[in-house]
Amino acid sequence: MFCLFSGATPEQYVIYCGGNLLSVAAVALLKALGRERVRTGHLSLVFPLLVQVLMQAGRAAVALLLGARPGSVVGFFTTDSLSLLFTFVIIWIARKLDGVYEDQKHYLLRLHAREE
Repeated sequence: MFCLFSGATPEQYVIYCGGNLLSVAAVALLKALGRERVRTGHLSLVFPLLVQVLMQAGRAAVALLLGARPGSVVGFFTTDSLSLLFTFVIIWIARKLDGVYEDQKHYLLRLHAREE
């Protein structure tokens, strides 16, 4: 959305779209540790942090590949600090609500077991 409303160049579209794809690497952690373990405890805040850091690192890497100066890619990390704060607040609220921050299949099976 940032690119669309800011009148971004095609290069910026590549940086943001291609860079954000690095966050998919966090799925490996999700699969390795299990969704329930990531959902509960401290990992529920570590996982979103990892996703955001991977997105920002991906953007920085793509920008460097496209010829950006190393000093200018620091901005990818500093400009999204407010987004990280909002992410933590939303995750904290979602964890308090039953079934919101949970695999929906697991939630439905848990509800079904509770009814029986």
